[in-house]
Amino acid sequence: MTAPSTPSKTDPLFAPAVPETRFVTLDILRGFALFGVLLVNMLMFSYLAPLYPPLAAPGLGPLERAAEWVIVTFAEGSFYPIFAFLFGLGFALQLRKGEGVVPLYRRRLFVLLGIGVLHAVFVWLGDILVTYALVGFLLLPFRNRSDRTLLLWVVGGTLYTFIAFYVLTLFGGNALPPELLAQLEGLYRTGSYAELTLVRLSWLFLNLTNLLVVFPQILALFLLGLLVGRRGVLQDPEAHAPLLRRTFGVTLAVGLPLVLLRGAALARGGSTPLFEALDVAIGSPALGFAYLSGLALLLRAARWQARLGPLAAVGRTALSNYLAQSLICTLLFYPYGLGLFGRVGPAWGIVLTLALFAAQIVLSNLWLQRYRYGLAEWVWRALTYQARPALRRGV
Repeated sequence: MTAPSTPSKTDPLFAPAVPETRFVTLDILRGFALFGVLLVNMLMFSYLAPLYPPLAAPGLGPLERAAEWVIVTFAEGSFYPIFAFLFGLGFALQLRKGEGVVPLYRRRLFVLLGIGVLHAVFVWLGDILVTYALVGFLLLPFRNRSDRTLLLWVVGGTLYTFIAFYVLTLFGGNALPPELLAQLEGLYRTGSYAELTLVRLSWLFLNLTNLLVVFPQILALFLLGLLVGRRGVLQDPEAHAPLLRRTFGVTLAVGLPLVLLRGAALARGGSTPLFEALDVAIGSPALGFAYLSGLALLLRAARWQARLGPLAAVGRTALSNYLAQSLICTLLFYPYGLGLFGRVGPAWGIVLTLALFAAQIVLSNLWLQRYRYGLAEWVWRALTYQARPALRRGV
């Protein structure tokens, strides 16, 4: 057996790396994306809103409905593409070490898959780690493919997503039957931990069956990140400012009208299969890349680096913070915790998101003053390298 590869200086999504060796811009972008993910996930934590047709969850007043519209329109499909993109970009950074990194990267994915399964079954059914790990294995065959090939696969994945979601929505989508939704809501109000664990286990298998629908888009985003990572665009935003400006202009011009078109339809009482497919495949991801490129442009200035710098600590400990969000929110909302499920609407959910994420910023910065990695990152690294790295600084 060969010895494990030397840890890389810049790891992919959720990667545990020593802060001094990382690209600060990427960490800030990752921290920003994690805020958006929490904002969107709060709808699922608090009252299972994403399981209903958009804006159709019962019991919401005008203010709550307006808050949900804002989240659904400007965040729901825009932040996870940033995470997926950064995953692929991180893979590009790993590949700079040469082919020897491939076995190590494969082991990292297996460990991430294990963490994801534990999270999905014992904490929260909205886990994304399992999907990212499984699709991550598909990145490996693309590591030596040309930029043109990667771009063709990105376009193909986008077209597949548009067609798949158009057909899916045309025939009723994947909406759950009302009686099943009512049963689920009852369990989330009064069920035991064991009962909800069985729900999560069933949901994990259901999500695996949905991979044929979602994996082409995630793979396309991974590959786009791989392509951009090869070019070093976000590693050196100043040198690539013209490209970032063009990207911001184009993605905003494409994404904003499409999400507003769908948002207007939802506000009038319902969207259409065409609007839904355009939003999922093109509109919301494009808006996400407008956020990403716009923020990268801002971060070229020292004053914005200083203002947004605290987000970097969240980005460096993203896996720990992601898991902590799930643990805290399930204990807040579920019956084996405070039991607030169904009592916190989208408007108060935004307030709660801001408060929780502000606490994570403070705690992440305090933690990294004393420790090299987040706890989850440390476990991930230890299992990957089959050795226990020093956790405390100065050790």
